[in-house]
This record gives sequence, C-alpha cells and structure tokens, in this order.
Amino acid sequence: MKTVLLAITVLLPASVVAQEELWDKEAAIAELRELVLAKTPMAGFAKRKVLASAWLGKVREMDIDLGIHSYLLPIASYFSGDYAGAGRAMAEYLDQHKKLPSKEFEMFAGRIMLGHATTSLLRGGDIKAVQKAIPLALSLYTNALTIYRVLGRQLAASDLKGSKKVLNELLVRALTDTKLSDTDKQALLKGIYAPKRGGGNRAAAGGRSNGPKTLEAFTAKDLDGNTVSLEKYKGKVLLVDFWATWCGPCMREMPNVVAAYQKYKDRGFEVIGISLDKEPSQKRGGPLIAPADGSSTVKKIRETMHKASMTWPVVYEGGWWNTRLAKANKISKIPATFLIDRKGKVRYTKLHGARLATKIQELLEEKR
Repeated sequence: MKTVLLAITVLLPASVVAQEELWDKEAAIAELRELVLAKTPMAGFAKRKVLASAWLGKVREMDIDLGIHSYLLPIASYFSGDYAGAGRAMAEYLDQHKKLPSKEFEMFAGRIMLGHATTSLLRGGDIKAVQKAIPLALSLYTNALTIYRVLGRQLAASDLKGSKKVLNELLVRALTDTKLSDTDKQALLKGIYAPKRGGGNRAAAGGRSNGPKTLEAFTAKDLDGNTVSLEKYKGKVLLVDFWATWCGPCMREMPNVVAAYQKYKDRGFEVIGISLDKEPSQKRGGPLIAPADGSSTVKKIRETMHKASMTWPVVYEGGWWNTRLAKANKISKIPATFLIDRKGKVRYTKLHGARLATKIQELLEEKR
C-alpha cells in the first residue's frame, strides 16, 4: 500500500507539470490568435470576453514571458473589457518597441490606440499625449479616415488648451495623406465643420459639446428611499450623472467623478447619480419594469457603488433606456452629465476628466 501511495504522490505532480509545459508561450499566442482573429457573432461577444479574461489570468498565473509578443497582453485586456488598461499598456509597448512584430494584430492595436487617444487622453485633458498617440494609431489602424474623423470631431469640440493646434496638425496630415482620396478629404472636412440643421457644427451635434442644456426638474427616491430633487440642491454646485453598471465608459470615468466629489464636497459640491440599469426581464423598448424587493440589479448597483467609493445618492427606477428620467431628458448616450450652478442653471454638459474638476471649481468660485 505504501508503495502505491508513493507512486501516486510522485506521478501526480509530474502529470500536472507535463500539462502546464504544453501551454507555453507558443501555445498561449496560438490560443489568443484563434480567439481574437476568428469571426465572432455578436451573440458570442460575452463568451469571448470571459475567455480573454481567463487567458490573461492563465498567462499571469503561469508567469509566461511573451517577450516581443507582450503586446498581446493589452489586446487580451481590450477584449476582456479593460479598455483603459489596454490603452496604457499598448502605449507603453509602442513607446519601447515602436511597432508590432506581426501585422495580423495591427488593426486591434490601432483600435486600442484610437480609444486611448480619445477616451483616456483627450477626455483626461492630456493634449500632449494625444498628439503623441495620433501617429501611432495611424500607423496601425487599417482605416486612416476613421482616425482622422473621430479625433477631428473631438478635437474641434474640445476646449482644452492646445487642442486647436493639434487639430490643425491632424488636418494637415490628413490633407496630405496619399491613402485618402479627394472625396475622402472633402467628406472629412464636412464631417468636422459642416453646420448641422438649425446652426452649430456637427461636432457639437455628435454630443461632444459641453455647452449649456436644460434638464427637466424632477423628484425621485434614491436607493435608500430618500427624496432627491434639483430644487433641494439650490445653492450648491450639482452634478447630475446618468450612468449604468453595464456602461464601460461610465465606469472608466467614475474615478474622475469620485475624485472631484471627494475634493469639493466640503465646499458645496454635490452629485446625484441616475442609473440606467435594468431588471433582468426588461426588454429594450418594452414597458418599464420597476425593481422589486430583493432586486438583483439593486444589489449590483450597491456593490458597484461600494467598490467605486460612490457615496452620493443614486436613483434607480428600472427601465434601462426607458427609465422615466432618461426619457424626460432625451438621454440616448451615457455617461451623460449635467453640471448645474448654485442658481439651478445647467452650465455644462458631457464634461470628462480634468475638465470636470476645472469647471466645478470655477462654479464654486463664482459670486453668489
């Protein structure tokens, strides 16, 4: 019996080691290649997200050194839903290596760098980093027109210092880009500068403007049953934030809102969150389903608030895009933020990153 037990004790670790050795750097690369490059129907996106996250965990657990192929880590992060982390990691890789060793993943790397430039850098107020990210995105992404169009619109609508200079540099690059046809160039300029119906510019129409907009007055109950209303916050600088736990951009922006709240709450700054989450049986466009006692969605919202240090009141009435307050204010995209001055007037909308804190401070310093 002792001999048998000894044999099992010796053989089991050896079999485990043998299995682990089969999943080496080459196997890891091949597995991610199959996962990322395969045509995945929309219904399979959630499964791919889980598999990409599992791949990252396995690489880290087994301490696999990908070497020159370490760009696959941000690509896996991107497909697992960590867009901000993917952007930072890809920027660090390209800063060191300048380009990818394989062209098959360049489109995804370019997509990551575009998102990094627009979401993490431009919204975060780092215009110099945006300037640096542009040529990297263009060198990787197969459709240069998309880069020019997306960044051009956002730079045209930005009030960051230096954004117009970077926009002019982008346009010079685009107009001298031999890969673009004359029709492409005309469409690009029209897309950035053409006035929309009723005046204004198309960039603002695309939701990138942070100019004033009305917000319908409301009274509602927060998750704790307390009454919240715009009238209640007169005399304060108030941010009304439409968000949801399922919204990636909302959760990436939330640390900025939390930081602003913690910095200015003692000076008269308040936040009301309005969640566009939904009950499991809610259908898009269907009748509003309000949360019942013991709602799993309410539990998820509370857990998210705790993890993100969101200590302000949050309203959740169910309904997804059909929620009462979203419909009343024609909210079609989140995060949607309304920054209101002490007199109850909406002064700014769609503020992100450093600009949010800057505008909060400006309103707090205004004479009453």
